[in-house]
Amino acid sequence: MTKISLRIEVVRSSFKHISSMSAESAGDIVTLLRQHYSDVILTNVDTLKDLNALVERKPDLVFAGIYFVFDEANNGAKVWLADVLEQHGIAYTGSGKHANRLSLNKHLAKTRMLEQGIRTAAFKLFRREDTETVHEGVLNFPLFVKPSNKSGGQGIDEFSIVYTTEQLQNKVAYIHREHHTDALVEEYLSGREFSIAVIGGPENSFVAMPLELIAIEDRNGDRIRSQVVKSSNSEDMNHIPNLIERSMLEKFAVDVFRALGGAGYGRIDIRFNALGVPYFLEANHIPSLIQIDSSFLRAYEMTIGKDYESMILRIVALALKRDYALLSHERISPIL
Repeated sequence: MTKISLRIEVVRSSFKHISSMSAESAGDIVTLLRQHYSDVILTNVDTLKDLNALVERKPDLVFAGIYFVFDEANNGAKVWLADVLEQHGIAYTGSGKHANRLSLNKHLAKTRMLEQGIRTAAFKLFRREDTETVHEGVLNFPLFVKPSNKSGGQGIDEFSIVYTTEQLQNKVAYIHREHHTDALVEEYLSGREFSIAVIGGPENSFVAMPLELIAIEDRNGDRIRSQVVKSSNSEDMNHIPNLIERSMLEKFAVDVFRALGGAGYGRIDIRFNALGVPYFLEANHIPSLIQIDSSFLRAYEMTIGKDYESMILRIVALALKRDYALLSHERISPIL
């Protein structure tokens, strides 16, 4: 097979706290892309120096597995990968800085939903530096408490659903103390939960691919997608046979993705209330693409009917197509 002449760097970090792509997933992507493109390497970008070196090499495409690095010389300010690549005319997969910032800060994403008239549970952010006492009357119990900017179920456990002021105070304090971040408190949605993979289609359209996620019951009888559940891959991922329900979820997810400014691909998490009405939970613009137990891949296979190779090549093609100012028509792979 004749390979397309392109230099692609799959970028992740060796620092777990900034990498959104595992070493295993990155290795799989590199192996696959090497079958189709002439020059594919894996690059760890841990520091601003590493990011500057990446820009100096000027690859044709960056397959992004991080959102940002820290500028230690500037009080640890975030330097966003997408922002830097755009400034230097380098194509990249996924969304831009604005959308990524929203997806990483759950309260900002929820605020954006309210601005756009999209349903999300009532919420309040309790910042670490706030002196305000956590008390009743702000929201209606039961409440759900989680870190405002963590992924992978971090900080979520059997104590995340709270029914009293004391439980609320304890959980908020735990997140402040143990996870060193603000606590997002929202009114609990008791219905079913869904993960909707979203990927670009022709003429700036999007294809939404919903799955129902069913976590095992914890000792309280709740089905919560905690860090333990997510890391153990113990939740069921089910196709949605009801076409009306499926269509509703697809439209809702695409509306959310567009409202966040998403591009290329991403994942939208939705939960029903007790009446079966969908509400936005959170978004992930660099979802896991690992070949084993990835909800994104499972959704893609069930909806598109194609495999891992098709999915990765489609993500690459979308990124190359978007960067039309730099890449000639001949160098753009078709959407698969």
